[in-house]
Amino acid sequence: MLLASTASAAQLYVAPGSGSGCNASVGWVSGTGSSSCPWTLGVALNGGAGGVTVSPGDTINIHGGTYEGPFSSTLTGSAANPIIVQSYPGEWAVLQGQSSVNGYILGVSSAYTWYEDFEIAGDCTDRVSTQTGSWPTDICMADGVQVHEPGSYPGMKFIHLIIHDTRQGFSWWIEASDSEIYGCNIYYNGFQGADRSHGHGIYSQNQTGGKSLKDTIIHDNAEHNIQIYGSDTAYIDNYTLSGVVSYNAGSLWSDGGRVVLLGGGSVTHNDTLSNVYTYYNGGFGSGGTAGFDMGYYYGAGCSNMSITNSYLVTNSYFTLCSPSTMTGNTFAGNITPTSFKTSYPSNTYLTSLPVSGKNIQVRPDQYTLGRGLIIAYNWDGSSTISADLSTILNNGDGYAIYNGSNPLGAAVATGTYSGGTVSIPITTGGGMVMPTPVALSAPAASWPTFATYVVKRTSLSGTATPTNTPTQTFTNTPNATNTPTRTPTPTYTLTNTPTSGTTPTNTPTPTLTPVPGSCTWVQAEAGTIAAPASIGTDPLASGSEYVSSPTTNSGTDTFSFQLGPGTYYMNHRVLAPDSASDSLFTSLDGESDTTHIDDMAEQLWSPSWQITRMVDRSIPGCSVPVSGNPASCQRALVIADSNVHTLALRWRDPNGKVDWIAFCPDSNLAGDFPAGPTATPTITNTPTSTPTATASNTPTPSNTPPPASTSTNTPTPSNTATNTATNTPTYTRTNTPTVTPTVTLGGPTLTPTMTPTVNSTPKPPKWCICHGVVIRCRLNNGQKYKCP
Repeated sequence: MLLASTASAAQLYVAPGSGSGCNASVGWVSGTGSSSCPWTLGVALNGGAGGVTVSPGDTINIHGGTYEGPFSSTLTGSAANPIIVQSYPGEWAVLQGQSSVNGYILGVSSAYTWYEDFEIAGDCTDRVSTQTGSWPTDICMADGVQVHEPGSYPGMKFIHLIIHDTRQGFSWWIEASDSEIYGCNIYYNGFQGADRSHGHGIYSQNQTGGKSLKDTIIHDNAEHNIQIYGSDTAYIDNYTLSGVVSYNAGSLWSDGGRVVLLGGGSVTHNDTLSNVYTYYNGGFGSGGTAGFDMGYYYGAGCSNMSITNSYLVTNSYFTLCSPSTMTGNTFAGNITPTSFKTSYPSNTYLTSLPVSGKNIQVRPDQYTLGRGLIIAYNWDGSSTISADLSTILNNGDGYAIYNGSNPLGAAVATGTYSGGTVSIPITTGGGMVMPTPVALSAPAASWPTFATYVVKRTSLSGTATPTNTPTQTFTNTPNATNTPTRTPTPTYTLTNTPTSGTTPTNTPTPTLTPVPGSCTWVQAEAGTIAAPASIGTDPLASGSEYVSSPTTNSGTDTFSFQLGPGTYYMNHRVLAPDSASDSLFTSLDGESDTTHIDDMAEQLWSPSWQITRMVDRSIPGCSVPVSGNPASCQRALVIADSNVHTLALRWRDPNGKVDWIAFCPDSNLAGDFPAGPTATPTITNTPTSTPTATASNTPTPSNTPPPASTSTNTPTPSNTATNTATNTPTYTRTNTPTVTPTVTLGGPTLTPTMTPTVNSTPKPPKWCICHGVVIRCRLNNGQKYKCP
């Protein structure tokens, strides 16, 4: 089945305010979701109003500002076309609120909906209860994100959210199957009860499908940072933790919580932990008896657990839990049982913390080019660390690096990347300060021994650096709209030589005419297409068409071209939403294609179109998928003559979509690429028949609601503490620049300008730089397109 939607994906808008009008002074409650008449956030999350309904594949853009909750989302997308809810590009939305017992700021009973790039902040200043237990009635704290019970809500993702000062960051319950938390920052959640600290960064249970927690920073929550736990009637199965950084749990009241708890009254099954990083202030043996607790200290144990390549600076405890695989880990703390040191010899077991050297880890972001995570163990206590950012940035990219413990603060380092390592401060000063929690004093920092950082690209290689960095202000005034202007793109003439079995309408002269110093591109639908590959339609594709195949290892698209001698580096514009739909075989002049595998968007998967390098696994060092499609793995065609040559694409994974391919003079992702339907190449040879894509919707799985889970709290020894600090935080957001440069991409010039109004005149399709790549930024109806 070809998962290709023929419906137009809408760009919808939300703005702060309330009322019944469609103007800036009274608000937007009866709006239509357009840029000139936005909705309130509550209306958008409940599916729309004003005759407009949020549909699968739509994007809800939340204009910058503060939105007072609670909010409940019932949006339903599809596996092939999820709904995106995000801050309007270049702005920052904050959802905040307080509630009575068991309340939330954002409650979700949605399916196949992705929540991206906004902040959820509690604003309750009463964080100390006189009552015992997890549900006091004398304070006003609410959960950050709460999955509603009961129900079945598959396919939800939470990407690049910042969640702080809530009762509990995520209440990620069993109803959210096949769900993911990625690249989030979760801190300062929880409260103090009369018995002990309560509230975790994440509290979760799972039965069907899986849950993934990846590349997320979780620190300084009131009790446990990660609690995957339940009673003997609950399910805690099928978890994947990768790239998770968890440190200083329980620090708000110095109670000492667990950095990771995975286990409970029932056995936890089929869990995979890799590249997990933990830390506690306090030295070797800190974090209580079971800071890293597998199977649960008082619990039932684990089955089929894998723990690999992790760096665990805390005490570790395995209760009735003998992992099936445990290799490549470093344990810097006591481990129970001690016999594990013999049972699992392929690990490093330290008897004290190192006093020299460093352990620096760099992890490119899976969803956003030019973004990544740094984890630094600075054992020698130096004032700076050095990190190689070549897997995140290209030479010439502008960048800003933020303190992972204070993601809303000032950047700790900025500059233009010139390759190799970058020096980053790791001592107090500038952005290296702890943020102030609501109504509390800031806990102790972990640096200079340990720190985390978030890297963000601020400008693309070859572009001007923003001239200023204004502080983001949250007002109820109309927001500016980017209106880029691009000079005309040269039109290339393509003549297509069809393969055997097709009848051309004329006698072709196969030529692709390149412009010196720029890229030559051709639409995917201009090739000779063999079933089951076929043409699909999408208004966001250049020329509104693309090519895809619904079948594994089947379906081809073949191009004949005549470029002349030279080396041509291959790029393409693709839509690859996940790892199951992101690879092709490629073949030049009939060579075997099985070794020339192109991972269309490795670790860059997105439901949006993006330009990536075409890679080739036959290149040394690239035999397995390499994150980010680096230049070192790029497919390069070496042409020695002026003859006609053929390039064939064959779908290895089903459902990946190809918009166009480009032949470029170098490996930079900055070339003379299509500027929309008006720049479609002139095709002088068309096969007589072209398969048509059949669009079909993927049904939403119907799951029988599982037995009611028992979301009980982990028994913890009684410990009463009092804190009377009343500091109220002020967050200054300085990481959203207003960009006014003229940028050159080795071809036509792209000049972004700012128009101070949310009402815009419809413009023809244009292209913008998003996260360091060139993508369409304006639809035919004048609506703003999102960066993926």
